[in-house]
Amino acid sequence: MAIGAVFLIVLIYYARGGDAASSFDPDSPLSSLKSTTALNGDRHIYAAMLDAGSTGSRIHIYHFAKSEQGILRLIDEYFKENQPGIGAFANNSEKAGEKIQALLDSGMPKIPKGQVSSCLINLFATAGLRRLPEKQSNALLDTVCKYCGQHIISIREVIKKSPFKKPKSYVSILSGDNEGIYAWQTLNFLTGTLNSSNTEASYGTLDLGGASTQLTFAAIDEKTLKKFKEDIKTDEVLEQKFRLFTKSYKDMGLKVARVKVLAANPKSKDGKFVTACSPSGAKFSWKDFGVENNVSNPSDEKYGFEECMKEVKNYPKTDKIEELKVRKAYAFSYYYDIAVDLHLIGAKGGEIDIQKFYDAAKIECNKPKRDHDMLCFDSVYIINLLTEGFGLDLQSKLTIGKKINEFELCWALGATLEMLGE
Repeated sequence: MAIGAVFLIVLIYYARGGDAASSFDPDSPLSSLKSTTALNGDRHIYAAMLDAGSTGSRIHIYHFAKSEQGILRLIDEYFKENQPGIGAFANNSEKAGEKIQALLDSGMPKIPKGQVSSCLINLFATAGLRRLPEKQSNALLDTVCKYCGQHIISIREVIKKSPFKKPKSYVSILSGDNEGIYAWQTLNFLTGTLNSSNTEASYGTLDLGGASTQLTFAAIDEKTLKKFKEDIKTDEVLEQKFRLFTKSYKDMGLKVARVKVLAANPKSKDGKFVTACSPSGAKFSWKDFGVENNVSNPSDEKYGFEECMKEVKNYPKTDKIEELKVRKAYAFSYYYDIAVDLHLIGAKGGEIDIQKFYDAAKIECNKPKRDHDMLCFDSVYIINLLTEGFGLDLQSKLTIGKKINEFELCWALGATLEMLGE
């Protein structure tokens, strides 16, 4: 795969609000800039990317404007999500096609009628399907499923029969490494740092999903390059070569970690979890990946921050990455959701240090009554993942967000740019 090939063809910069290299400020509200409009003489390009994720399916429709000079600018994005992810339908696959068709139906009106046939489309499934056996995941993508009460069609057929323009491969499972690389491209495209000749100006990306977590950054330190040589990939952008550390950590997404950690508690049995991350006598349930999980704590169960830390601490077993401590890092997906739930950031995001996560988690975990059943566990897991897993310390700072100037932070934009360049 020619990663980043599109950047070799044209100079690409961020359009909503102007030049992101000068306008982006991690300390300011991240969605405050207004959209720009296309310029006279620009050619309009639309592209659609479907993200069949572990916890939901999403459609992104991007509107670009390409100038007569070959400059491609991102003008607008349409985004819609439905839940749960298609992996939840491994044993009830008729629903998977319905979910994808509903997203296509919602996105179609956002594209001018004359542009639909030239709008490239692709669907990538991520960790939710990577977790399934290959035979089962491929069967789910190919399976016959009903939608609209009349038609019988597979997920691939839903895309194939749509009026969009299809590349050679338009439904597939995205590798964990490429998921990380595409997210890195998205972030550094939106912040304008892809145009910098200084590798240290780029942001590292921390993406916490439901089934897996991805970490990607431009590695400079020779110790990193040597120790993690299996995780180093070369990405060529604007005729610059970046050596990227990129790794997808299977089963270390937030939703999978919940079940793995709670199931490891010796007191958990007969399908009911016991956990020190919830108060004594707590009884509640939640559903992930189509499976209902139940917590039923004894009335005398010890709980609290310290007890929860002991329970969670040994799960994220990875090699710590010293270079990450001195690199700028941007965290999104569940990092953002949990930081918002802890009231550490507002909806527009912001910069915090891990110590603030620690302090907020301590308060949450010591409450005898909770508004969010799993917030204590989730926040403690994030602290341990960042420190015990990746090697950051409590003073390490992260910029956390969901969007930059109204564009979603995820791998989909990077994958779309790749698709346009092929």
